[in-house]
Amino acid sequence: MEPLASSHWHGLADRISERAPLLAARVRADAGSWEELMVRTAVAERSSDVLNSHADLDPKNTLLRTDGSLAAVDWDAARPVSAGQELVQIMLDWSVRGYAGCRV
Repeated sequence: MEPLASSHWHGLADRISERAPLLAARVRADAGSWEELMVRTAVAERSSDVLNSHADLDPKNTLLRTDGSLAAVDWDAARPVSAGQELVQIMLDWSVRGYAGCRV
């Protein structure tokens, strides 16, 4: 996967700014960081082990069990990915800052 330039993220922010202004502002603020993470992930993807992944393991695809553990649901995006890519994606999806104030 080729890393997406920060201009891509700014374009995305422009497209969503009317419906989700807080999310658009967060995307603009973090665009450079996301580009750097994607570059590092692309390097890791070429040099690390591939694993089977849920590939969309964010809060909307988890259920909290009565014992406090999480169950993954909605496995339609599952596929092999590099361990580095999986780590970065989960970190982005579960970051508190990433979900704070997001109203779509």
